[in-house]
Amino acid sequence: MFAGIGPRIAGEHHHFKKDTMVTAAWVISLAKELHLDYSFLNRIRIRVDDSGVGGGVTDRLNEIVAEEGLPYEIIPINNGSSSLDEHYGNLVTEMGIH
Repeated sequence: MFAGIGPRIAGEHHHFKKDTMVTAAWVISLAKELHLDYSFLNRIRIRVDDSGVGGGVTDRLNEIVAEEGLPYEIIPINNGSSSLDEHYGNLVTEMGIH
């Protein structure tokens, strides 16, 4: 998972074959860490590949954000989908630019 501020990568975490609860916890942990480091940010958007197993991660992130009153916006996406902008080949490419 990667965290970015504008076009710059600000943090990352790698793991393999972890369940949705572990993944959601890592996402929240990274977001909180970055929010402390970049306290001037008043809104944090978290994009999650919502297809397949990712749907569970999206659901859990929404629960945590609501329970803790965090200023995070969870955005479900489908990495396999087409770009929203015709200038990009796919959604992943478009997200990497913005």
